Amino acid sequence: MCNQGDADMDEILWTLYNAVMGLPLEASHCWFVPVGRAFSDPQMLTGRFTGHEGVPETVTLTLENGALKAMTGKYSASLVYCGGTRFLAMDAAAPECQRARLEFFIRNGHAWVVRNGSRIFMQEDG
Repeated sequence: MCNQGDADMDEILWTLYNAVMGLPLEASHCWFVPVGRAFSDPQMLTGRFTGHEGVPETVTLTLENGALKAMTGKYSASLVYCGGTRFLAMDAAAPECQRARLEFFIRNGHAWVVRNGSRIFMQEDG
């Protein structure tokens, strides 16, 4: 298992962890849970973020009608706020399909890094 694929291994890993720990197999360890409200300052998260792990990938975050949107070369997603600076990226074409879990790091009032799992995407200047 590695971070080079599109497979989400969380459910399998949680099930194995639960089996080892003697917990109910279906117990969740997810901390990205929607809070049912909007992020208070979405403008601070917008911009172009690039990850240079293997093949460079870009995530562009925009604000459309007050809602945060993420676009990559593979998909478009709507962001669902999960508290702090954590968001679920839900596929724009299939809203029930989770594409990513994004956590933003803020410096001087603006996001400078977004983490997607173990991948780090840095804000492009300009």
